[in-house]
Amino acid sequence: MEIAGSEEIYKFEEKYGDDTLYKKLGKDRAIRENIPLIFILLSAIIVIFHNTGGSLADWDESIYAEVSKEILIYRDWITLHWNYSLWFHKPPLYMWLTAIMYKIFGVNEFSARFWSAIFGIGGIVITYFLGKELYNKYVGLISSMILLTTPQYLNYSRMGMLDVPVTFFIGLSILFFWLGLKNNKYFILSGISVGFAIMTKGVVGLLPFFIVLLFLFLTTNLSPLKNKNLLKGFSASIAVAAPWHISQLILHGKKFFDNYFMYHVIKRSEQAIEGHIGTDFYYFDILKRGFHPYSVFILFAVLYNAKTAFEEKKKEDILILSWIGVVLGVFTLAQSKLSWYIIPIYPALSISVAQFFYKFIEKRDGLIFGGMFIGFVLWISSFFIIIPIHSKLIGGVIICIILFLIDEMIRHQKLLNNVIIKKSISILLVGVLLISTIHLPLVLNYNPNIKVVAQNMKIVSTPNDTFYLYTISSPAPLFYSDRKVSGINDENRLKQIFNDTKTVFVLIKTGEVARIEETYKIISKAGNIMLISNNMSIPPAYVELGCVKAE
Repeated sequence: MEIAGSEEIYKFEEKYGDDTLYKKLGKDRAIRENIPLIFILLSAIIVIFHNTGGSLADWDESIYAEVSKEILIYRDWITLHWNYSLWFHKPPLYMWLTAIMYKIFGVNEFSARFWSAIFGIGGIVITYFLGKELYNKYVGLISSMILLTTPQYLNYSRMGMLDVPVTFFIGLSILFFWLGLKNNKYFILSGISVGFAIMTKGVVGLLPFFIVLLFLFLTTNLSPLKNKNLLKGFSASIAVAAPWHISQLILHGKKFFDNYFMYHVIKRSEQAIEGHIGTDFYYFDILKRGFHPYSVFILFAVLYNAKTAFEEKKKEDILILSWIGVVLGVFTLAQSKLSWYIIPIYPALSISVAQFFYKFIEKRDGLIFGGMFIGFVLWISSFFIIIPIHSKLIGGVIICIILFLIDEMIRHQKLLNNVIIKKSISILLVGVLLISTIHLPLVLNYNPNIKVVAQNMKIVSTPNDTFYLYTISSPAPLFYSDRKVSGINDENRLKQIFNDTKTVFVLIKTGEVARIEETYKIISKAGNIMLISNNMSIPPAYVELGCVKAE
């Protein structure tokens, strides 16, 4: 029997030779296999980089943006500064990268957020490869789409903070470790990734070590610990992370040790500092909202992972469970709690839920089918309880209900006893869930009023003028004003500084200005934020974005 198209193949072989034919076929196959990756990459770029230019969020995002700027001001790439003073809170990798962006594109919000967005996209790609390597390309595709549409991951990918970048390096380390079980040379790359994770967010970067140790313990196979390349990987992580830490100990000694290690590592784990408190169930509530709508499937997905991990001894499921367990356990035990600490768990949860969805498509046993049924009911009801209803969501709900009913008829009534149709209905159910969550995020514009007023401070003042903030946090005004700031919360101190003979500027809320009995002049105003001074000769600043010139 002659294969269709064989004549054309023979002609191609005669003209170009066998090798050229096989290379062409291999190239075409590679292109087809990479189509999902290209789709994921383009989707992630469009969604994450959409509307990233608004004003920075107060506190962490503005702090890292300012630290990066002061690298260029001091021309010091070793010791970090914030508010024109030494700053020992975090390692410098993200700030180094941001400072490079400032030199290329200028000091602005896009530059401050660029690398977080890049690492966010990278994390989605890594999740695709992890899902593909652990299970198959379909799980890889679904898991990457879940991560892209995870609200908290998406939000922090678009902010200039450290949690998504460290998640990228943690995921990269886990991917290389898994590949290292087949080719142990990858263990070295896994260790290097851990080093970069440490240089991004300190002790959090050590999470892959604990994940791997728990995985090896649960699989009762500790032999990789004796592997030379794994030891080389461990050494590589030290080689990447140690030089900067040693340099800071040499340059600043006890001051660095007490601030960086004792306060920001030990004390944060032992005490709820700076008001960052929470119960033992704090992160369960964060996951419920931050992983919505997929959070309704977490319990069923993890139970299915546990079932296959311990009944069938599947290493891939044990690795995912180890990842989820270590991240959730470490941050639950730590006494200082912030919502974004839990972000490194999302790639593992995305893969777990994606595997659960895939098994629903492939074969539906009691646990999977029951979990999907309950999950869809909760997912549909959440639209009516949490999210304002509009036509897109209503359409998604109606389609899901119809497809679910059709699927029930196929399974129980055997009206259409066709495997392809059965799987198509299941795929559509999962597809509608994913598609209905996709949206282009709104612009990130956290402090537009502070941005405008602080920028006017830069216009009307000199670098030597004193800039006070009354009951307003300092990071965003510091970044936008290019002036050293000093926070005050005491009303008597506020009155006292206005009697000073030198020029002072105060950023204050309009509702608080009545507390000042002394004469002052309004320099700039935006919304409920105003800039006032004790120097009556300073001309008012003309401002934009709804701000008004003072009378």
